[in-house]
Amino acid sequence: MTDKYDCCVIGAGAMGSATAYHLARSGKSVLLLEQFELGHVNGSSHGKSRIFRLSYEDTVYVSLARASKPLWLELEAEAKQKLFTPTGGLDLGQPGSPVFEDCMKAMRAENVGYEVLSSAQIRSRFPQFRIQDSMMGVYQDDSAVLNAVECVKSMATLACRHGATLKENSRVVGIKEKNGTVEIATEDEEFLASTLVISAGAWANSLLEHLGLKLPLQVRKEQYIFFAAHNPDMFKPGKMPVFLEYGRGASAIIGMYGFPLLEMNAVKVAAHQRGPYLNLTDRTFEVEQDGAREVEAYVRERFDHDLGEIVEAQTCLYTNTPDLHFVIDKLPDHPNIIVSSPCSGHGFKFAILIGKIAAELATAGKSNYPISLFEISRMLLPN
Repeated sequence: MTDKYDCCVIGAGAMGSATAYHLARSGKSVLLLEQFELGHVNGSSHGKSRIFRLSYEDTVYVSLARASKPLWLELEAEAKQKLFTPTGGLDLGQPGSPVFEDCMKAMRAENVGYEVLSSAQIRSRFPQFRIQDSMMGVYQDDSAVLNAVECVKSMATLACRHGATLKENSRVVGIKEKNGTVEIATEDEEFLASTLVISAGAWANSLLEHLGLKLPLQVRKEQYIFFAAHNPDMFKPGKMPVFLEYGRGASAIIGMYGFPLLEMNAVKVAAHQRGPYLNLTDRTFEVEQDGAREVEAYVRERFDHDLGEIVEAQTCLYTNTPDLHFVIDKLPDHPNIIVSSPCSGHGFKFAILIGKIAAELATAGKSNYPISLFEISRMLLPN
């Protein structure tokens, strides 16, 4: 007889591991299925650095980010491992930039404190940056760096410690829902669950097609580059903040972003939403040279020769919705099936909270967090 779980979670990346963690802590029986191994490099949750920030152009994200911080710190304490490294955060841009102005407006609305810095003040306080006189900055003290892969491993490990079952290398090949029970088939086994949470990122549509659904998602291969620092001390956390720069490239959104010297003992810099679109079957791990040259040119402009040779370049996936917002919702015709990703390349900082929200949807059918922006109805297409 096949055992029946309270909830099955598909995808042990950031969102799925967080969901399993919260469900197991609440005493639910949980099955966590991962098609690769835990901590794999095929998707969006690997590597050792993700930016945590409260600076967002929408009050919903500011509110959710602020609610996420104590949950990350609680996880860090339970895991007894350093996961959250405070750095402060510097947003750069031109005065009057719409998105830049919206970030300040949203933080004010949510009573988040920040400092507005002139170009002279930026140079004095953060001499690493070479910026034009016309630029300005916004500094926010809550920004930090999350150790992505260790966050995922900690959440999955603690979920198992609280009673969850993790099955790696278990690719789901079938999903059926009937009379309030979900049947999930992998290549080797079959499982039953009262509820199902799909947190599969770039693979979401391959699972939803079993339910006759398809979302208008686009997958991009993004890349990030590590640069050696000639004077490492000035680029360490405490000296250098995480940073974002608006208005680089074709739009006013974040163009470039970067981290102090942490991962790879180097400074990590990347372009945002600039990589090529792809089908998963065509995915490679090769760096796109045009994109790499663009990042390197930016580094020479913004940091001159304080950053030297490229240490390494790596890739990851963004799975984008048309409006770049998340999907966190129950399926209209299957209220016991929840989708809690993809997150359009900016979701990791919220993962611990998104997992809590998905767990609430799976157990109580609702959440008190402001998630109407992420409803699936805005983008649902027939298969």
